[in-house]
Amino acid sequence: MNLNDLTILITGGSSGIGLAFAEALLERDNRVIICGRDSEKLARAHSRNRQLDTVRCDITDAAEVRELFRHLASRYGQINILINNAGIQRQYKLLEQPDLWHTIAEEFSINLVAQVQLTHHLLPLLSRERGAIVNITSALAVVPKQSAPVYCAAKAGLHSFTRTLRYQLRGTPIEVFEVLPALVDTAMTRDRPEKGKISPQRLVDDALRGITKGRHTIPIERTRLLLLIHRLWPRLAYAILRDS
Repeated sequence: MNLNDLTILITGGSSGIGLAFAEALLERDNRVIICGRDSEKLARAHSRNRQLDTVRCDITDAAEVRELFRHLASRYGQINILINNAGIQRQYKLLEQPDLWHTIAEEFSINLVAQVQLTHHLLPLLSRERGAIVNITSALAVVPKQSAPVYCAAKAGLHSFTRTLRYQLRGTPIEVFEVLPALVDTAMTRDRPEKGKISPQRLVDDALRGITKGRHTIPIERTRLLLLIHRLWPRLAYAILRDS
């Protein structure tokens, strides 16, 4: 897929992986819109990149998603690519936390439910000439770890949704891509050891290279090895990440 002269929406685009995608795609002469819940982060992203169109939107709020749709429709008419990047990770042990009702609901909503709903809502805006959906999942969608049970489950759900969406859109001009990152150096992983982390820029370079070559499933760096191990020796793959 040619990644130039496109209109691209990135959720969770004000920092980390999302902002790295935005900056890389601006360099390719695209029109890039980022959305997120934090107005201050959006303002900082815009001050760094004046070409960015920033929209405050909580993708778990139906009214705000409808407003985002109206903004995109009125200003651009259509979009070429939706990058579902928004995500949060909470680490807890279920037996040790007596009240997780809202925490679990929020984590599932942001990492899975809202992304499925947003994708469905924006499908009418996707170009029927050069259209794509890019879902950012995780190696943890395939090989979970014990410390983030809901995050892993939600990413596994998004991994499955990506495949079924690809089935449903087969025969249309809309391509569906999945990016499975390794451990990335972002605010979400700040408390993790530095060893093994990759920068958001390295992830984005790998992902855009894969999209350009038409690779619909794009494991990033160490994830490639982990998925190979999982295919050949599943128990070993689970053991590698189980206690992390």
